[in-house]
Amino acid sequence: MPLPADYHMHTPLCRHAVGEPTELAAHARRVGLTEIGFSEHNPMVRDDWDDWHMLQGSFDTYLEKVDQARRDHPSLSIKIALEMDFIPGQEAWTQQLASRHPWDYLIGAVHYVSDSWDLDNPKRISEWKTRDPFLVWRTYFERLTLAAESGFFQIIAHADLCKKFCFYPKED
Repeated sequence: MPLPADYHMHTPLCRHAVGEPTELAAHARRVGLTEIGFSEHNPMVRDDWDDWHMLQGSFDTYLEKVDQARRDHPSLSIKIALEMDFIPGQEAWTQQLASRHPWDYLIGAVHYVSDSWDLDNPKRISEWKTRDPFLVWRTYFERLTLAAESGFFQIIAHADLCKKFCFYPKED
């Protein structure tokens, strides 16, 4: 039985991943994948939003690097996408990014449970200690639901991200 495709792959442009697209494509072929998809973290409204999203100036570089991987590995089906953070109030930005390229798919993700707190960022783990886990989890799932209902995305990413640092609510 063939291996399933991996559609959630990042590049060094997100500033927390390693491996250039052509290197990752070569590895995918070696392990028997027939299809992969790069889904870099979208640029945010401001480049100083955080330190792990692709910068706005890297957008064209991302497209070029994936195109190079396609040329280097023509027997591998390589799709291109964005993993896009869904933040209420930023829908116009999401739509603008979605229209900048004919993406193969868009992944909706929630990392932020407020405009300034990315709950899975190890640099911001102390924020968990000042919050009620039940309220964090509830906000997370409310935003994840809004992302799914928005119609922007074909895939929803990591629906369990709020468990990353083991701050669990006492309530269901």
